[in-house]
Amino acid sequence: MKPEVFPLHDGLALDFLDHLRAERAASPHTIRNYRQAMGRFVIWFRRQEANPRRSDGPGMAWREVTSPVLREYLQSFLELPSRDPRFTIFQELNLTPLGRNSALLHLSALRSFYKFLVRRKGFTVNPMKGLMTPKKQPRLPIFLQEAEAERLMESPLRLQRPRYAEWQKWRDKAILETLYSCGLRVAELTRLKRQDLDPLSDSVRVLGKGGRERVVPIGRFAVQAVQTYLMLRDACGRDDPLFVGRDKKRLSARGVQRLLKPYLLHAGLDPRLSPHKLRHTFATHLLNRGADLRSVQQMLGHRRLGTTQIYTHVSTERMKKVYDDAHPRAWS
Repeated sequence: MKPEVFPLHDGLALDFLDHLRAERAASPHTIRNYRQAMGRFVIWFRRQEANPRRSDGPGMAWREVTSPVLREYLQSFLELPSRDPRFTIFQELNLTPLGRNSALLHLSALRSFYKFLVRRKGFTVNPMKGLMTPKKQPRLPIFLQEAEAERLMESPLRLQRPRYAEWQKWRDKAILETLYSCGLRVAELTRLKRQDLDPLSDSVRVLGKGGRERVVPIGRFAVQAVQTYLMLRDACGRDDPLFVGRDKKRLSARGVQRLLKPYLLHAGLDPRLSPHKLRHTFATHLLNRGADLRSVQQMLGHRRLGTTQIYTHVSTERMKKVYDDAHPRAWS
């Protein structure tokens, strides 16, 4: 399904997006998500028959939004059965219902927006304040088994691709090895410059969310793959992008997603898996092999330990299996 795109011509909303971009160093992905959230709300708010300002031109009457309105919005944008009368509204507005976690993400965007209006635009009332929202539904991260990750790492050099130059094969291997070795987000990977890799200290300097930098260890397989790729590639200066496409311009996140699919198929894995699953795999494998949670948190660049703790649930399942297989008085 193609992502929904909503026109957003409201000056306050556009000022907020500029604020995120310039002052908060938000990623293009975050900007797009926040724009989507506000655009959806504008369409929904104007649709309500009780709203007399629903057709007041391109602007948006943000001061008229109240807590009960936002509460109704949250309830309306959860997944609905087709027999629910509210489902008809989505069909009329050409919107798709959101799942619980997506709806909460949109509410989070509106919460940040109203904080901005209070702090920067002179609003005296924040309708998001005190609004109770349901908890997110926990979802265990999808990850590869060690043998599956091994097959995937070897695929770029084993898959026959006649139109591929040798440097491209090693570039793809270097990308996969680096994602798995360092647990990077795709956006972090594509932002890497040649100078960010330090083979002497076996580390990579990463620019993460919100412009926060961190240093992450990198394994020898990834270092060897990157060095081979750079040796085969045309001259690369210290400030040049580390990973480039055929045009020798910085490879995009979408480009990384596209190049992954044939290797997933070659490795016998689900071709729908995203590069982010290698980040999940990185964290899960470290914890399975005894890494402490704080170290994994720092390597992933998580601000809160609770964000990293979701991987402990996966590792607990692994621990139970080991226990059942090994303990003489276990269940098995």
